[in-house]
Amino acid sequence: MPEQFRSARTAATAILAVSVFVPAYLWITPVAAILEDPVWRWTLMIILVHSSLLATYPLEDVWITLRCYSAKQGRIRRLKSLTSSEKKVLWTYLQYERFALRWNPVSETVDVLALDRILYPAASSLGPDVYAIDEDVWKHLSAHPGLVKLDPLLLTDGARPRRRRKARAMRRKALAVNAMANRSSNVA
Repeated sequence: MPEQFRSARTAATAILAVSVFVPAYLWITPVAAILEDPVWRWTLMIILVHSSLLATYPLEDVWITLRCYSAKQGRIRRLKSLTSSEKKVLWTYLQYERFALRWNPVSETVDVLALDRILYPAASSLGPDVYAIDEDVWKHLSAHPGLVKLDPLLLTDGARPRRRRKARAMRRKALAVNAMANRSSNVA
């Protein structure tokens, strides 16, 4: 259990126990009469503290659910203010229909999307430069592809997976070698 939840659980238990114990002691006459006996007082305090402790578990679940929902909404709001290079990156995921892609290790665009938790580093077994798209973001973009759709001319020179860049570079190199071979055969 994370340290922040341990300290929050302790504080919540104390607050719940005191908020029930003090009013019951001050304003409910039968409870005040029972609490005069030390045995009953300690027994009721122990029961009260334990029930307060148990009540913090559902409170924690509600808190975590609200935080996750808030984070999801924040990521979806962020999708409405994407730059063109970020749209290119996310469009590539939709275009190839893949959850994880290998990117250039110096891609600042991918790093920004990772900081915003839209992308995250995939499992280390896939490699160091593989980023996966968040599942909620994927569902939202699949339902609303217009958020990242760009003019096809803008997609020709932009963020592409690294393997496509290598293939393109190899084709250019092969064309250059063929062109040089043709020139040398024309000269001779």
